[in-house]
Amino acid sequence: MLTYNPYEKIAHEYIEKRKIAAKSLYNDVINDPAILRALSELDVIGPSLDVGCGQGSVTAHMPPKRYGIDPSPTMIESAKSNALADYEADFKVAFAENIPFTDGSFSTIVSSLALHYSPNIDECFTEFARALRKNGQLVFTIHHPHQTQAIDIDNKSVTTKKLYGNGERYRFQIDEFEPLWAHHYSKSYLENRLLANGFANIEVRDVAPDKSLYTNLSCNLKEQIMQCIATPPFVLITALKAH
Repeated sequence: MLTYNPYEKIAHEYIEKRKIAAKSLYNDVINDPAILRALSELDVIGPSLDVGCGQGSVTAHMPPKRYGIDPSPTMIESAKSNALADYEADFKVAFAENIPFTDGSFSTIVSSLALHYSPNIDECFTEFARALRKNGQLVFTIHHPHQTQAIDIDNKSVTTKKLYGNGERYRFQIDEFEPLWAHHYSKSYLENRLLANGFANIEVRDVAPDKSLYTNLSCNLKEQIMQCIATPPFVLITALKAH
């Protein structure tokens, strides 16, 4: 089980940067629109839980009654502050592997770019199945496995690449912040573990940016977006709790 939050050590700097940054390519342009489209397509209902909610950017768009958990106290305080200004939600400091709610509490669970931090994602899926009601919806995004399979071991040298096994950890960097540890999971492994935990109707999609989204962005961002179109950075998975 994960007993620390890798984001806590960069949380203050991350929040301050997000205050002044016009757009985050990976969050605002690529990941968040994909999550919100999936929620709209599935016509999800509350009560809903955002796992690894961070500052609550996705929580704000989830159906009420909405809740958010994150192991970073700093992120939770930021989410609470944002919610007071814009929407109603209840936030708690907690891990995905130990959700502090009773069985069958939620109709929808969402997790946005958080589960790759868990060294045992199977424990997360077990908790999701416990906390979801029958026919409850699960929607989450995670690092694309083809990104993590050949990532630089030390995040500096392009010559030290390797293939990672499921659950094996790797380092990656967000902007100029200190590199973090995350864990590799293949698409087939994720599907198999979801099935083993009682989920069905599993759909797996690559998450790449929509070309129409970068018309007003800088040339530098346009180049990055074209790279992300060619090599999608994330995977989005939806599933239904079958029993």
